[in-house]
Amino acid sequence: QHRPNSGGSVYAKWLFTVGMAVLVAVLLSTPVRATISYVSVDNGLVAPDHFTSFDGGGLGEDDLIGSALAGTGFTFTGGLRFRSCGPTWPNSAGGFTPSGYGTNLGPGCTRNTADDSFTVHLSEKADAASFAAHTDVLGGGGIRLEVLNNGASLETFDITEANDSWCCAPLFIRIDGLLFDEIRFTELLPVSESWITIDNLA
Repeated sequence: QHRPNSGGSVYAKWLFTVGMAVLVAVLLSTPVRATISYVSVDNGLVAPDHFTSFDGGGLGEDDLIGSALAGTGFTFTGGLRFRSCGPTWPNSAGGFTPSGYGTNLGPGCTRNTADDSFTVHLSEKADAASFAAHTDVLGGGGIRLEVLNNGASLETFDITEANDSWCCAPLFIRIDGLLFDEIRFTELLPVSESWITIDNLA
């Protein structure tokens, strides 16, 4: 029997296949930007693969935190100290009295030291991270949070007077959207009076 010409249906299938291949290629090549949320309600990770709070484990007051918490998936370089302002500071502005936290303030709770900045190194790639934060941004300065992968910057977020809640109100920061292995915290001005403390890193 004579079969009708099926060239049109073959072409349609070819066109569909090519179209789907192009769509997949576009989706795979489209960069997904990391998002950094900074809110006053807890948006921490519900079931983190790695988690640490600065509650001890051999850390002494005012100690620089380096590899002491490597077992939980995090190491630190730079000026992150354990409780450099004492175990209950500050206790006059809203009940910030954790048993432990990390802060970029200098030894003895001083500001503007050479170790104001620090970096969190992750033991493996992550696609999300969160932590509790308390900040005080003064003097026109601020703190830059930078997310990196293999040393390349993926996203930055500046904590400044414009978006900071005064002093000791609890805030929560969540990073989401890209694979990364490093989070840097840097004062925006060398003479900045800003500081940040972190806890419950996940």
